[in-house]
Amino acid sequence: MYTEFTSLQSDSLETWIAIGGFDFSDPDTPTFNAWSDMTSTSANRAAFITSLESFMDQYGFQGVDLGQSF
Repeated sequence: MYTEFTSLQSDSLETWIAIGGFDFSDPDTPTFNAWSDMTSTSANRAAFITSLESFMDQYGFQGVDLGQSF
């Protein structure tokens, strides 16, 4: 469905992927430490960025929203 979504792009509509949100700040979820794990070392940050760029290129996303709810 990602490709279907990104095919909606136009001069007035960009398609972005959002990562994060409430589950990333809830200690009762498996994603609670995701941001800490992704940013804990330069190698982890590089791996995340490389993976994100590849994902965005594969599906045609124009941007990313990195969100953390508190």
